[in-house]
Amino acid sequence: MSLTQLGRLLIFLFLLVTVGWGGADRAGQLDDIREAVFRYQFDHCERQGVGAYVLSVGADKEGVAQKRTGRQEDPDDELMRRFQGHQPPIVQASVWQQTPTRWGRVSAFHIMRIAWINDHEVTVEGSCGIPSDQEREEFLYRVMQAAGAWVVQEHSLLRATDQDTRGRL
Repeated sequence: MSLTQLGRLLIFLFLLVTVGWGGADRAGQLDDIREAVFRYQFDHCERQGVGAYVLSVGADKEGVAQKRTGRQEDPDDELMRRFQGHQPPIVQASVWQQTPTRWGRVSAFHIMRIAWINDHEVTVEGSCGIPSDQEREEFLYRVMQAAGAWVVQEHSLLRATDQDTRGRL
């Protein structure tokens, strides 16, 4: 093996270790991050007098920052199982859209995108609101991993839409 080939092999192995393994590990943590943010939203967003919580996530399956498309999809079944038995009940957006009157007034929670700062810190764009009132607040959450668990450290308001500001934002 020539010195050039050996150098290329070492660079390839270095990239495999730093990018390949880290990327796979990050993908496996997305539901943990989403669960932490959703639970934080449940505690901090309007939710009184609602029949259900409706969850949706951005349509980027890798959970990485990308151009906002406005598309959304249901959280996967594994993530939804983490909320079994919750009161009020938690449903996927598509389930609510098929039978909206069954649930009455709902609170909607959405995670748009996740941007990795490093292996133990992310920022997450998310929103919460009452669809029937056409109210929604968008937040940026700083989420960190400590002792094996992801925890929201802080949040900041990005945008709010309500009866008084609709159409002006």
